[in-house]
Amino acid sequence: LASYVLRGIDDQSTVTNPESVKTMPNSQTVLGVTGALSGEDLEADFSLGYTDDLFPYDDNERDPMPNRVNAIAGSANYVFVGHDAGFSGRAADGWHAYGAGSGLAGKRVRAIVVVEDRVFFGTEGGLTVVTLEGVSPLDKAANWERYGRSDGLLDLSVRALAVDGDVLWVGTDGGLFRVPLGEMGDPDAWLELDDAALEETRSLCLADGALYVGTTSAFVTVAREDGGVLATAVGDAVLDLATDGESVYAGGPLGLRRFVGGALAEWVASDVSGLSVDAWDDDVFYGTSSGLRRASDGEA
Repeated sequence: LASYVLRGIDDQSTVTNPESVKTMPNSQTVLGVTGALSGEDLEADFSLGYTDDLFPYDDNERDPMPNRVNAIAGSANYVFVGHDAGFSGRAADGWHAYGAGSGLAGKRVRAIVVVEDRVFFGTEGGLTVVTLEGVSPLDKAANWERYGRSDGLLDLSVRALAVDGDVLWVGTDGGLFRVPLGEMGDPDAWLELDDAALEETRSLCLADGALYVGTTSAFVTVAREDGGVLATAVGDAVLDLATDGESVYAGGPLGLRRFVGGALAEWVASDVSGLSVDAWDDDVFYGTSSGLRRASDGEA
């Protein structure tokens, strides 16, 4: 006579992203007994088994995770929305989703810039460039190019992108990179700007002859010719930048500010965090944790 007990528990902590598991796995208990009888006139064997699956009493079902949108850009024929699972592109035939399996350098798209027939996607794993040529260009593997350390982009954590004529600026956690668009395949063409003021870059904006950089600790003015730091203002985070052609608007945890020539001109709003900002139709709009606001309305 022999007995066996097996108890198994699905361990949620081994899942790559436990918070994405909608339902808690269950536990299983299996009991088995086997035996044999032998006598002068009788020989027999038997086996018995029992199993029990135990689920949480309430199934532990979670609410769906929010669809966090990190970047939006558009062109004449497309709209691109970057999120934590890649990006979604809208064309004439509707929406289509693309991720790391499609050719993205990383999973999370944090920045998007469209320049003529090319789309630049900044991710936590490097830079991807897609050429919009031919029929269904996003579905052609030959149209996708990825750039990383071996290509000259030594910091893969891309946070911001800007194109200035034939030059691409790439803001990363480690700082700022500059590369001619026609030489992106040459590792020697990538210039890393070695300045502590540019670390933890979060946003880029080209205006009035300069490149403005928002970091987690400052508003920085950079020379477009060589990337040299010209000035540093404010001592707190700048999460997003936008220009109306005359001023540069900087959104951050402390509010929304307006800069002219790299110098602080005024506080547009100081009562709420400016998480995102854009200028349109002679006005400035900024996103907060509670919704969308318009600068012309004043502080709420």
